[in-house]
Amino acid sequence: ATKWNLTHSYKSASGKWNFMLRNAYFGEVTDPDLDTHHTVYAGKVITDFSIGYKYGKSTTFTVGANNLLDVYPDEVPVSSNYGRQFIYSRRTSQFGMNGRYVFARLSFNLK
Repeated sequence: ATKWNLTHSYKSASGKWNFMLRNAYFGEVTDPDLDTHHTVYAGKVITDFSIGYKYGKSTTFTVGANNLLDVYPDEVPVSSNYGRQFIYSRRTSQFGMNGRYVFARLSFNLK
């Protein structure tokens, strides 16, 4: 299995704004099925993005999304997913299967 990360972060000249963009590539994975048939799941790119703003000297507010483009793993072939109970592989996991995660964070630096 292959995984590559490319992350870019930027802080404005004033130090008030910060940005983060990350692309993670999860390579192709082969899952040996029970019936000696092998299922190949394609490689995927997951994109994370966040923007932060610093208020005063100690408070930062950040909003962002992990898996911004809502990418999901390939589905298990119908012949081996137990009546659509398990649409994603339980044996092979390139990345999570919950899709996009949006967040807001308030941070305090108590120096």
